[in-house]
Amino acid sequence: MTTDNAHSLILGPIKRLYLLGGGPLLLRFAEWAKGQKLPVTIVTSPRHAAETAGGKSFEAQARNVAVKTFVVEDINKPEGRRAVAGFGADSVALSFGAAWIFGAAVIEGLFSRSAVQSAWLAASAKPGRRRLFLADHER
Repeated sequence: MTTDNAHSLILGPIKRLYLLGGGPLLLRFAEWAKGQKLPVTIVTSPRHAAETAGGKSFEAQARNVAVKTFVVEDINKPEGRRAVAGFGADSVALSFGAAWIFGAAVIEGLFSRSAVQSAWLAASAKPGRRRLFLADHER
């Protein structure tokens, strides 16, 4: 991870993208990444999976744009950890309103091996606002 000024963050090379959570912003980001030939894995909760837009469930829409889609009740349990098992130094994870509270083991497993190293990215899609946060998980 490098920064060339106070307003930019340069990551790379990124070979895999993990999108955690749900909603239309996550789907649009997944479609963009697919267009960039970046393999996308979407990990979502049952609550997000059941949400509908345009007559289709989020899960159905996610399966159309992602290489892999997982619906997991608790990301901290074995099923959740299996969903992100391929995460490595060439991967980036973005959270779009994920329904889980990430436990220490998941944070360590996801973010200690990432290109970001000691940081993680989370997107906030509150009504009327789209923000990207960079937060140090070691604090």
